[in-house]
Amino acid sequence: MANYYIKDLETLSGIKAHTIRIWEQRYGLIEPQRTGGNIRYYTDDDLKYILNIAFLNKNGLRISQIAQMSREDINKKVATISTDNSENSSHLQTLTMAMMNLDFDLFEQVLFANVRKNNLESTIIELILPFLEKINLLWVTGAINTVHEQFVHNLFRKKLLSAVASLPKPDSKTSVMLYLMDGEETEIILVIVQYLLKIRGLQVIYLGQHINLEDLEIAYKIKTPAYVFTSISEHHPKTSIQDYVNQLSKVCEESKILLTGYQVLNLQMENQSIEILEDFYEMIYYFNKIPK
Repeated sequence: MANYYIKDLETLSGIKAHTIRIWEQRYGLIEPQRTGGNIRYYTDDDLKYILNIAFLNKNGLRISQIAQMSREDINKKVATISTDNSENSSHLQTLTMAMMNLDFDLFEQVLFANVRKNNLESTIIELILPFLEKINLLWVTGAINTVHEQFVHNLFRKKLLSAVASLPKPDSKTSVMLYLMDGEETEIILVIVQYLLKIRGLQVIYLGQHINLEDLEIAYKIKTPAYVFTSISEHHPKTSIQDYVNQLSKVCEESKILLTGYQVLNLQMENQSIEILEDFYEMIYYFNKIPK
């Protein structure tokens, strides 16, 4: 059980703290707990309830109406709207609720509705990527924990790997090697990149996580891909990222190296064989230019 302050509710729900206090005082929708020092805090159940209220309010129900509903009726109404509403902002909020509740079925409903209406690539760009950015923020601020993050990552990973397996064999001779160095845990990035590359008909050599430079060099000599992709987002106290990238460029000297992640954004690169991609949208733009 986690405890949340009103700023945490604001971050998670998108509802201003001032508005939440009005809901408390005027409608009695929620009553915070108090610490021994008289500091207001909220429980997991309070957070889930606020998320549901915010969702219904954004979908046209007045707070005065919601205040007359039981929690069970609120949950049923949310489920009904979630399966019909196609607006991304509503879906982001629904995914947040599903994450906090570890609600697999609701998560699946939202993803299926988006893929059915558009396609998987559009769903990745318009829904999955913004949601991953949101949970990264929530993780940094401590609003969610490892259980929530892993729930989301594992669900997305399973769906994307299934989609990759269903794609036809790439017809391109251009290959991209994907890997993560030791200490990088967000494999979901590689899974997304793998799909985005394969749907463009490019060959992918997927090495996965926890690959040191020695092992990378062995794989590189066997395959010698046209491109090598990695993401470096975690803090590596025992490793100079600049030195690591310099060594990487020597190991993969015949290839174009594509880098993304927080730790590489401020690096100064004079090596023309290294390309820093600031975010997924720049990444997609670059992938579209890769010749087959």
